Amino acid sequence: RRASEARWRLDIRRAVLLRMRSILVGIGGRVLLGRDTESVDDPARGSEQRRAFERLANCEALAPGRLPAAKLAAKPPPIEPLPSLADEMQLLEEVLPSWLGVNYGRLPASARVARGLALGATLLRAVLPDSPAQEAGLEAGDIVLGPPKRPFHAYGQLREWTMTSPIGTPLKLVVVRPGMRIEEDQEIEITLSLRRFPLELPELPGPPQVGDVAPALPVGLQPVGSGTLPELNGRSHLLFFWATWCGPCKRAVPEVMAFAAANGISVLAISDEDAGTVGGFLEQRQEGFFDQVAVDPLRRSFITYGVSGTPTIILVDGEGVVRHRQVGYNAAKGLTLDDWSWSGS
Repeated sequence: RRASEARWRLDIRRAVLLRMRSILVGIGGRVLLGRDTESVDDPARGSEQRRAFERLANCEALAPGRLPAAKLAAKPPPIEPLPSLADEMQLLEEVLPSWLGVNYGRLPASARVARGLALGATLLRAVLPDSPAQEAGLEAGDIVLGPPKRPFHAYGQLREWTMTSPIGTPLKLVVVRPGMRIEEDQEIEITLSLRRFPLELPELPGPPQVGDVAPALPVGLQPVGSGTLPELNGRSHLLFFWATWCGPCKRAVPEVMAFAAANGISVLAISDEDAGTVGGFLEQRQEGFFDQVAVDPLRRSFITYGVSGTPTIILVDGEGVVRHRQVGYNAAKGLTLDDWSWSGS
């Protein structure tokens, strides 16, 4: 209740500041029009600026009109003055919950069962910069189990634990950091100190774009079938993020294969499904498919490359620089690579 009331008062303060800003912009506009000597030499320019100012002024037509006499006769309710901004900020410090600084999601059931973890095991999808989580060494792709000897038993308990834990006190969390294989997972104990929830959240860096250095693929990718993962360092290659249920992914496969063959580059197709699902799909598929296919049930490679939709197609050159990034596939447009065309045959 106290937080809600404080938010309402802060909205009022913000509205007042925005209104003051509009008034000052209006004053500045009138002064500018009065001093604009260029409009004397160029009347058309001056007229256009004046019309632009009039449009702006019309947007600020906030006159409320006249109230009915009955309303004017009524005694207005007493209005309590707002507390000082310093007092308001102190109140916010008191009511804001603790903050860890992560984005998280459910750990896929197959990964949880394979590792024998409780239902509350939580997969970290992102660690925000300058957060308690980053300072403690947590990483995207880690699996948070809970405090020592008290594992979380339900999804969402990480949030509950964070918001109700003390601020500035060293706390411990048990974390599983996945390895190349399940038997190589590391269980580590992280010590961290929570802070107040920030009034402005730090921004996460965006996915690697064209011209950026391609991040290394995280450990934990599992080849499907008897194949092995290709060595991609120092070689031009395509990363094809896909899913067995994704129609555009399937439609993109022939053209991506044709591009790879024409340019002599490798393709690594990565799905976030389990190996059984992908293997069954490949056994039943009659059409051609990529030779190298991997699964990433923990989505660590998806997180690393900022993949939020499938297919996502990323071309990396031999120097390890991203040269093309495409999200989605439309048969009419095909691959949107420069100097590439495909007849569909």
